Amino acid sequence: MNNVTVNPTKHSLLEAIALIGGWDRDDARAEGIDPAHFLEKYTIHWIFRLNDGKSLCHLEETLAELNYLHPNSNLLELIHKELQGHKHYSTQVNYEHIFIN
Repeated sequence: MNNVTVNPTKHSLLEAIALIGGWDRDDARAEGIDPAHFLEKYTIHWIFRLNDGKSLCHLEETLAELNYLHPNSNLLELIHKELQGHKHYSTQVNYEHIFIN
C-alpha cells in the first residue's frame, strides 16, 4: 500500500507518477517508452509498474489536479523530457525544497 502522498511543492513529475501508483508498463511501452527505464524507482516506488499500474489517462487527470499539467501540456512529452534528465515540476513547486534538501 502507498503511504506517501504527492507533495507538489517538491516532487518532480516522475516522482509524482511513482507515488500515485506508477504507470502501467504495457501502456508505457505502447506509448514508446524505452523498456530500459522500467527498472527506475523513486525511493521504493516504481515509476513503471508491472502489475496494477495506472493508465496514461488516469495519470493525466490526477497530475492535472495536482497542477503538474497546464491545459496545453502533453504529458507524454513531459515524461520523455524528464527521462532525459529535464525535471518537470508542478506550478506549486517551492524551489527551496529542491535546492536545499
